[in-house]
Amino acid sequence: MLNKNKRDMQDISTRVWNNYYKSQQPGDSSGNEYPCEGLVRFISNLRKNRNKFDYFNDAGIEAKIRSNFKGKALEIGFGNLTNLRMVKKKGFNCSGLEVSENSVKRSKQFIKNKKIKNIRTKLWKPSKIPYKNDTFDLVYGMQCIYYNLDFEFFLEEVNRVLKKNGNFIFSFFSDRHDYTTKYSEVVDRKKNLIRWSGKHPNKRIRYAILYQPKSKSHLRSLFKKFRKVKISTYEHDDIPVFQSWWYISGIK
Repeated sequence: MLNKNKRDMQDISTRVWNNYYKSQQPGDSSGNEYPCEGLVRFISNLRKNRNKFDYFNDAGIEAKIRSNFKGKALEIGFGNLTNLRMVKKKGFNCSGLEVSENSVKRSKQFIKNKKIKNIRTKLWKPSKIPYKNDTFDLVYGMQCIYYNLDFEFFLEEVNRVLKKNGNFIFSFFSDRHDYTTKYSEVVDRKKNLIRWSGKHPNKRIRYAILYQPKSKSHLRSLFKKFRKVKISTYEHDDIPVFQSWWYISGIK
């Protein structure tokens, strides 16, 4: 669990994100309009054979194998409801955790206004996950989970709430992302903690503190308790800041 120093740093990041969502355009839902592409690909391919020849052998069942899932899904750091709504559409019964009071308030209002079923959101204080053992068939977090500074404990919690054979997917900044190469400062090298510098182009997230793996191999070692762990890299330069992400997925 977090000691006082880490707790103070954790609170800094929580304040940054609460203020971030407060600054967004008023309304019951704002932020990203579309779900994370990496998450869409991952869920859509859960039933597909990973053999490169069999992967494309889905003629006549393309839509069927990409949807109609059953079970419970948990999003860590949902931000807005974009990912949760997509996962619900795939068939999952969804829950979401978020550190921002403003984001949770907006989500609940949106769910009420649109009369959405099978999505529940909850305010969260990292890193204890407030659910029973073996609850979820899928746990995921896009562009957020590295803000859990007691990261090893967080992964123990993910392992605890995942059912046997349950799936997970998380994203991390790679060592090529502009954020990590140009706009970060070391907070604690031994504990792999960095923060976004005062020169970060997104002023709203400056000084947020996060856990940053040293490399792909380091990232993989953190997930040693899981099976069939895979790391893929996704990069693009269609916005002014070069984006480079590691997506790590696997099974309990």
